[in-house]
Amino acid sequence: MFDYTKPKALSDALRLLRNGTTALAGGTDLLTLVRHGIASPSQLVDLTGLEGLRGWTREKGKGLRIGALTPPADIEIAAIGNLTSFDLATLLSAAGSR
Repeated sequence: MFDYTKPKALSDALRLLRNGTTALAGGTDLLTLVRHGIASPSQLVDLTGLEGLRGWTREKGKGLRIGALTPPADIEIAAIGNLTSFDLATLLSAAGSR
C-alpha cells in the first residue's frame, strides 16, 4: 500500500516532500482517488497538526498566501468584502473538492 509519516515539525515535512512524498492535508480527495485506483502514492506525509499551515493572508503586491490546511469555507467567510472577484475566483479554482 503506502508508508505513512506524521512529522511533528514543518521542516521535517518539507524534507519529505522534497523527496517525492505525497502530502495529506485533510485527505478527502486523495483518499477517494486511492480507493478508486486512480492514485497510488508510495509514501504519504500527514500535514495535519503542523503549525503555520492554516489561515490566509493577502499582501499588497504579493497576492494571496493560503495555508495547506485552510478549508475553503474559512476563506469564503473571511473574504466577504476583503477580496476582489478575481482573487476569489482564483482562490476557488485552486481549492480541492467541496
